[in-house]
Amino acid sequence: MISKDRPGRAARHAARVVVTLVTTVVLAGCYWQPGVATGSLRLSFEAPPDTEVGTLQAEEEAARVFLVAGTGYNQRFYPLNPKAATPYLQTAFSLSARFPSRPGAEVVIEDIPDVAPYRVFVATGEPVRGGGFKVLRWGASDLFNIAAGREIGTDILLRDSRPQVSWALPGTAIGGIVAYVDTETTRLFAAGGQGTVYGRTWQENELTGSGSGLVDEVIGERLVIHSIQPGRSEPLLLATSNGLYQGSEPSEQYERIEERGSPRGDTLGAIEFEVADGNPVILYYSAHRIGGRDQAGDWFSIDMRAVVNGVPVTAMATDGEDYAFVATPAGALRIAAADLNAEWTSWKELASNGVFFDGYVPSAINSLAASQPGDSDGALFVGTANGIYVFSGALSSDWNPGADRPSQIRATRGRPIHRIAVHADEGLQRMAAITPFELLIMITDSSGTRSLPFVAAYPGSPTDLAWLDGTHLAVSGSEGIVVLDMSVIP
Repeated sequence: MISKDRPGRAARHAARVVVTLVTTVVLAGCYWQPGVATGSLRLSFEAPPDTEVGTLQAEEEAARVFLVAGTGYNQRFYPLNPKAATPYLQTAFSLSARFPSRPGAEVVIEDIPDVAPYRVFVATGEPVRGGGFKVLRWGASDLFNIAAGREIGTDILLRDSRPQVSWALPGTAIGGIVAYVDTETTRLFAAGGQGTVYGRTWQENELTGSGSGLVDEVIGERLVIHSIQPGRSEPLLLATSNGLYQGSEPSEQYERIEERGSPRGDTLGAIEFEVADGNPVILYYSAHRIGGRDQAGDWFSIDMRAVVNGVPVTAMATDGEDYAFVATPAGALRIAAADLNAEWTSWKELASNGVFFDGYVPSAINSLAASQPGDSDGALFVGTANGIYVFSGALSSDWNPGADRPSQIRATRGRPIHRIAVHADEGLQRMAAITPFELLIMITDSSGTRSLPFVAAYPGSPTDLAWLDGTHLAVSGSEGIVVLDMSVIP
């Protein structure tokens, strides 16, 4: 790092970003912490040494620059572009521009508060028509501190790694995705805004097709889809502002579940699972209730307001057979499909039939995923505010979480986990997890855990993820869907 004196600036001034390639551009930032001393940062981008030194790829039309403040739980985005409601600065390149070996293409960010350590993330590539960003190269700086009244300089080496291989629905905010695999094809279904479900086919390393449709033709775009999950009686189960819907292709009409006792209003989440030779059962939750349908087809509903404050469920998961896992503020438990009973009217009755496991996880539970590779007794992945814990044998009928206590994936310590997806194939388990600032990947037959920074992995703010096969992972977000090739992640 280098530094040189610059005149001090008051933090009440708007942050300024200066981009130097062929011309100079000045962009307005925002007020952040009035009254705090500020400094400046000068970034220089370097081309990778194993490529044609200094040459931009023809398709690299732009760069996105993120400034992240803090470390660990306290990390947050510096608002570089508040007018566009994005945490990044997107700069345009001239296709004739070249990265000189020194000092490189430069970005200067001024008026940064001297309040925390920082790190910069950069991605180069091209904007995707309709919204989003096709990442071709990316890089990150080391952790650094801002010095009041001074300019700090640092170089960023851009990696040639290109994990993004396919894009879908650019610019469309996607709330959740489901991968449905049969013997011939893999279909990816996505829940968007305005009551719409989208369908794409994964083939030859590409998401193809253009199918979409309203879930409810009468309610239309006013319907809110809160969650989309794999179903058993139908490929998809949707929890919406108008109860539960089932269906398959978005070109076909989805059917609302209108059985006696089924939820009628705003339903926030639901999962469907079953026992061998039994009817599918459902667990759902709303703002104040937990309910479900038992094997006889009868429904129950439990008022949770006397038990917990706020939404009664923080996470739900199932492998589709036998068991469901439910995390609530009153405890996290496994419940068997065979035990669901329409006569339940209280949390105590439901809880007395479950196996609690939250007492062995020393952190708040945010997400759950169950997997059963081969002939194993399965595993439960628990995403928490402090990493991922794994229970072995969680799908065994005699599972005892007190005796089979969980192990923490060491590389995830200190990372808040928002979503987990697990893929079991030929005895292997592949796990991927969303954290605020990186995507984590682990394969049971490999050593360690790999990671990919958010700048190269996420289409905007991430919302969900699903494995399409053993190598490709789909990630949804506020800018659509991107498919990542796990084999190229360093």
